[in-house]
Amino acid sequence: MADYIIPTPRNPILGLLADAMMGGLAYMEDPRRTQQMRGVGGLLSDTGIAQTVDRLASGEPLTKGKGFATRMKPETAAAAMTLAPEAVPIGRAAMAAARATKGLPVGASIRDVGSSNIIRMGENKIDPRFDPRVKEQQRIAEMVTQVEPTGAQQIPKVSLTQFEGRPFITSMSDRTAAGGNLVRINDVELNRPVGLLGGQDYMFNNPGKVWASAANPVRQIMGQAQTLKEITGQNPLFLPWRMAPTGGDFASMTGETMLSFADSTLNKRNKARLDKQIKQFIPEWSGVSSPGSVQQFRDAPDQVRKALKNMMDVEFRDVGGLNIGQARLAVTDPRARRWRDECRRNFRKQADDRRIGPPVLSACSSWPGSWLVGG
Repeated sequence: MADYIIPTPRNPILGLLADAMMGGLAYMEDPRRTQQMRGVGGLLSDTGIAQTVDRLASGEPLTKGKGFATRMKPETAAAAMTLAPEAVPIGRAAMAAARATKGLPVGASIRDVGSSNIIRMGENKIDPRFDPRVKEQQRIAEMVTQVEPTGAQQIPKVSLTQFEGRPFITSMSDRTAAGGNLVRINDVELNRPVGLLGGQDYMFNNPGKVWASAANPVRQIMGQAQTLKEITGQNPLFLPWRMAPTGGDFASMTGETMLSFADSTLNKRNKARLDKQIKQFIPEWSGVSSPGSVQQFRDAPDQVRKALKNMMDVEFRDVGGLNIGQARLAVTDPRARRWRDECRRNFRKQADDRRIGPPVLSACSSWPGSWLVGG
């Protein structure tokens, strides 16, 4: 008797709709398209609507798990929140629970423990760009971190259609987390918790500020904002796009994590060796266990911070320190580990205020003023 493989039956109407939507997204996200078109395509893809319609057309379930573990698939929850943000309270609660794990690798999880979150990287493959070295992949995949939330604003849901015709400015934004303190890595409680201050959620954890960087980029953004307002008569929107997994290296959080972990794990001999090495880059270095060392690292030029991270990775990862990939992942927003590059998430209305103020994000000296719109 012959065996036959037949395609899964699809609803003809939903199938046509799903094919049209998926085809449109594929066209917009094609590398040959412009950066702006790819960004819009990614923004539309993040709503999960096309993927949900495709599942409905094939009769696939929109939930996963069984019994009390049943929850919406991340794309389904995203679609529901996009199409019906004011759903009944029960529906909102269910979608919020599903969205809590959106973007996590398969097998990874976030488990609430009192006022903290335990973040497990899981067995599934992690974006290799966090650390392309094959020998370090297992160590990265086995990492577990604990973050204590420090509170974050609720991000209002808005429709892009209400801003049609508005001028906007784009700029890069890394994947680092905001709104918490990194307090533990694996079984090591950090002597100095690392503040998670950045990324695309920076604007929702720092009222009145959009984004942080060095003074020159901020002046350029504010100059562009002023020009757009003079031309259009409207304050422009600010839409940051997502960088690659290594994009957070400019902020000091990655290096601070490596230093804090080294202070918490290295023996006396290796600490002395580390301090000696760092003094070659920062002559006035006060020591890895000194509270003042954090600010010394933050104040160092970007090239010096990069050299220090590379040195700690190469020379100390096998004697109790972290590798660079572990440090990058430890400070990355858990949802951003699988997000595509260049996609926009969250935006604000640029304000008239052109002040260059004190930094909130370490290693970033300026910020443009704004007020909150939504994400």
